[in-house]
Amino acid sequence: AVDAVTGIRSNVFVGDRAAPASSVGDTAITGHVWLSQDGEQTFDTTKIGLQNFDVDVLDASGSPLSLTQSLEPDDFANGTSPSLDGVTVTAVGAVVASEILTSESTFATTGSNVFTALDTQAFQQSISWSSARDQVLRAQFDEPVSHVWIDAASLVDSGYARIEAYDIDGQLIRRVTSGAISLGQSTTMEVSSATPQIASVLVFGHAGTSVALDNLRFGTPTKGTSDSLGVFTLPMLPDGEYQLRVSSSNPQVYRLPDPNISFSVSEGAVSSDLAVRATQSTSLWQNPNNRADVNNSNSVEPLDALLVINALAKSGPRELTSVDVAPPYYDVNGDGSIAPIDALIVINEIQQNRSLAGELFNHQNASVDRQSDDTLEAFDVAIGELAGEDSDEQSQGDRWDVQRYAAIPTNSVKSHKSDETDEALSLLELEAQMLASLI
Repeated sequence: AVDAVTGIRSNVFVGDRAAPASSVGDTAITGHVWLSQDGEQTFDTTKIGLQNFDVDVLDASGSPLSLTQSLEPDDFANGTSPSLDGVTVTAVGAVVASEILTSESTFATTGSNVFTALDTQAFQQSISWSSARDQVLRAQFDEPVSHVWIDAASLVDSGYARIEAYDIDGQLIRRVTSGAISLGQSTTMEVSSATPQIASVLVFGHAGTSVALDNLRFGTPTKGTSDSLGVFTLPMLPDGEYQLRVSSSNPQVYRLPDPNISFSVSEGAVSSDLAVRATQSTSLWQNPNNRADVNNSNSVEPLDALLVINALAKSGPRELTSVDVAPPYYDVNGDGSIAPIDALIVINEIQQNRSLAGELFNHQNASVDRQSDDTLEAFDVAIGELAGEDSDEQSQGDRWDVQRYAAIPTNSVKSHKSDETDEALSLLELEAQMLASLI
């Protein structure tokens, strides 16, 4: 497909109802990490996908594999021309000589040297690259590649870097522009295609700004991460034999019976289906006896929900780690993290117990002391804030700021075996609805 405005060529994003639109080109390598339930062995698109699993391509023997090269100015003596098989770098522009040299600069992102060119007007080596000054770095590859990276450091208060990728016919296929870069700060510019199409790149400061350039890398990445659907995508690999290794970011919860898959690439085709099966273990932070019993008191009560809410107010939703020693068992749903849904499950459990047991509380004997009122009020306020209320004081983006919360006095919450009122459960019903809006 060709963009009518920019002229950039792009692969068509392919997908249908039977398979997710998971590749950016029908010759890229794609695979899935999926959850096997009840002993399932075969993948299909109805299976649950798992995200944030790391994917590494290894060689046929299972050793780490690198398919990228680096032209690093620090590998060459100051004032010499950097060279590397596979790429030729030159300066392009009316006011620069074509030969690129290495020069020392405080704007280097690695080591002390950057790419420079002779400014033919000032008759000195210049670290500045800018389209406005007609000083552009060009990298021409011996063979088309799929990925190119280069570091850019701003030489002005608010600089912008741009990298443009061209195919073998000189057609623009990708253009990437950085966000604003502060003076002296740097960013890594990356441009990519699903298959090796990039024959050359141009790199320069954009929008009238200037940047220094350092550490050119190119080739094919051999690492990836599964997305929210469990899909991972890698650029097409050279023909050969490989292994795929998948590792869980949360091994306490998910286990991989067969983490390594052997496969081959021949004439751009992958020999086997890259579907990696995972099974779910019992979370270390989930109560093995009753998942809703957060404090392990052998009963499910408002205190359990409040413990989760206090933890969310303090640190926000997050993955649990070895630092989080149970009890409390914050991971109510067993996904290895703490989130509003964990409190919601506890609240729903309380409601279910209430409906099954009938009227749990004796209206005639119930009494509500001031301490209980304060607890319920704090509970109500905390849930309301978790749901994003009080927006004039706090935006959605920072609603987990610990300064916005006072800890709920959970030590004042009585057991459901004590004298409590229907008011407590009525509030819980309202809070459950608020929490549900966060899920």
